[in-house]
Order: sequence, then C-alpha cells, then structure tokens
Amino acid sequence: MKINLYICLMVLLVSCNSNLETGHEPFLEANDSFVDQPLGFEVSEFNLLANFPKEFKATKSLIQNRHTTDLMDTLIEFESIGSVKDYFLMYKTLGKEIFMKATIRTNSLLLKNTIKVGMSKKDFTEQLKVETQSDIIKVCDIEQTKNWIFYFSKSRLDSIVYQGYVD
Repeated sequence: MKINLYICLMVLLVSCNSNLETGHEPFLEANDSFVDQPLGFEVSEFNLLANFPKEFKATKSLIQNRHTTDLMDTLIEFESIGSVKDYFLMYKTLGKEIFMKATIRTNSLLLKNTIKVGMSKKDFTEQLKVETQSDIIKVCDIEQTKNWIFYFSKSRLDSIVYQGYVD
C-alpha cells in the first residue's frame, strides 16, 4: 500500500516539473474537489443535452467492447452547432457512461467556480487558488485520470480541454 502511494506521489512530482519562464509546459495542480463534477452535474448523455444553452448534435457509433468481445459499446460525440465548436465524447457500455474527452471554445458553458472561456487569467488563478506564469494550466485528480487543461492567450482563457482515462 505504501509503495503504491509513493509511486503515485513520484508520478505527480515528475508531472509537476514545468518550465514557467517559457510557458510551454503546463503548470499542474492536483485538485480533486474541482475535477469532481466540474460541470455542476454528472456527465451523461441525458445531462449533456439537457444542460447546454446551445444546440448540440449527437452522433453515435458502435464499437466492440475491449474486455468482452461479444458485447458492443457506444461512442457518443456531441458537437455544438455554430462557427465555434464545443465537443464532448462519451463512452457508453452496459450500465455505465464514461466521460472521455471535451474541447470547450465558447463562453456559453460555466464550470465550477464560475470558470468559463474568456475569463481573465487573474480571476481564474484566484478562483482555483494557484500561482503560475504558465499559459497552460492542468487541473487533475491525484491519479491523473481526470485532466482539465486550460489554455490562456493574452491573459484570457482561450479554450478548455478535458482528457479522461478509460480502461
């Protein structure tokens, strides 16, 4: 048990190594309280369609389950309608929906702590209580299975990317 904890801490420390002068490496903040439902609701097909102010189109694709070859799972892609696109990808298997990826480029979606595209970097860092000069800030859980990456341009939040780990 102690060995697993030490390994997790070592991985986190190695991941935290960033070059703040160039701003090319992301600043890493492990923040379980933020990554736990950062959209304000549990991510599911129903909740995504019900909670967005913009129209989304959903596309479903069947794929073979990686663990049980006779089962089929579903990939559900959500893409906003408009010139600037927001994108979400869900993996749906028997009795379970898993949030896999997202790219948020519009300010129509409000995350936990009133975080949204277009907000100032100063307000963002105050909301999450982080200090960094980097224009890329990664907020994740301690295991780094839920990763939110925030990209800043000209001191404004330009886009948000979510990368989830799915086994």
